[in-house]
Amino acid sequence: QGVMRPGELLLPTPLFRPQAIHLLDHLCGYWYQQRKAAFAQQQTEETLESVLESMDESVLVADQQGLLLYVNRAAIQLLGGRRQEMIATPLPTIQRLLKYEPTPSQGEITIDNYKGKRLPVHYAYRYWGSLRGEGNEVQSEEKQQRRVLILQDRSHQARVGAREQYAAFQSGVAEMSANILH
Repeated sequence: QGVMRPGELLLPTPLFRPQAIHLLDHLCGYWYQQRKAAFAQQQTEETLESVLESMDESVLVADQQGLLLYVNRAAIQLLGGRRQEMIATPLPTIQRLLKYEPTPSQGEITIDNYKGKRLPVHYAYRYWGSLRGEGNEVQSEEKQQRRVLILQDRSHQARVGAREQYAAFQSGVAEMSANILH
């Protein structure tokens, strides 16, 4: 056997064959890339959720079948339910809008919220994502389009409009009274 130098380990045969080392290196590289992609995906999802939660408009996201997957804070406040309750049992009007593509894709409707209050809302219906990947192949079920419903409360605008209409009515009554008295 040879003479060992300080810090050197002398083995009679290689501990691992070069092919095993190459395979191990490849697997470690693959695992690292997967972890890196998962981390990037998580960061993207966290950023997206942060943006959606800070919006004033109500955002509801459903899968291809119209099953509710996500509601933001504004939707919870507008519709008066709890997040889990809203996802498990969506309001009938919301369910219809998410399941069947509304025509037109935006408009005005009235919704009864979870507390029974009637709300005039503006809705916009959009698809998020694509059914086609690179090379136009159809992607797997998990990667298909999501249906997005955005709701904006019109109660305030309705109240302002009603006040303006009432003020115009009062002005007309006052003008008629003045004409009658003269």
